[in-house]
Amino acid sequence: MEAINSLAVPVVQHSFGIIDWKISELKKIDTKTRKLLNMHKTLHPKADVERLYIPRKDGGRGLIYVETAFKTATVGLDHYLKHKEGQYPKQRLRTCREDKSASENAKALKRVFKSKMKSMKEGRWKNKALHGQYPKILEKPHVDTVTTNKWLSSNLKGETEGLLVAAQDQALNTRYYQKVICGQQVESKCRMCSQHEETMDHVVSGCEVLAKTEYISRHNNAAAYLHWSICKDHDIEITDKRYEHEPETVMRNKDNNITIMWDMPVNTDRTV
Repeated sequence: MEAINSLAVPVVQHSFGIIDWKISELKKIDTKTRKLLNMHKTLHPKADVERLYIPRKDGGRGLIYVETAFKTATVGLDHYLKHKEGQYPKQRLRTCREDKSASENAKALKRVFKSKMKSMKEGRWKNKALHGQYPKILEKPHVDTVTTNKWLSSNLKGETEGLLVAAQDQALNTRYYQKVICGQQVESKCRMCSQHEETMDHVVSGCEVLAKTEYISRHNNAAAYLHWSICKDHDIEITDKRYEHEPETVMRNKDNNITIMWDMPVNTDRTV
């Protein structure tokens, strides 16, 4: 996404105000970009399109929408030229360095326009019956939006990020998706437990069968990183690469004054 925004989009942006672009041509550029992302498995075919162009801090993926960039640049340029001194465009351009107020006003107008376009995209995203469930959850008072969306700013592979976003968009091919969204004549119950609807929320955190195996494995993978970090801080001999770390039940440092236990049963007064 950063490469597209910093290397590809500016090539087109430099021509705004010089080449007479048609909106249909700009739409084709955005469509072709999404097609390439889809071909390289960075964008899921059923993932939300609006979310792709929303800033990462707000839960999107931060791609620049070429059509919006064109409209923003055109509005700013129009405002700038109208408020320049002189009757003709050439006279206005001669005085562009002398008159800073027109330039500042144009930049302010562009920021306002860009903000409105962003709000429109967020509104369309939230109003979707399926994809809009995730942004509605983010608005709940108990959700820390900043921390929730922080993972979008980490250095994940494009394929991994695309898959996680598709899962949040409820766009993966679950039985519930096949029946309700695609209209297929299939059983919508979970294929593992056969008790609940096979939605993404159920698969990720609500299946009793997966809880005994996959959920424990997922938990242990996350906990293993903490275990590796703690051992590293206390000079306990471990592997250099965290993903190769296999926690032992009991580990001690060289001075034998620190003991770290892993997956040890704890006796309590009553059953927990």
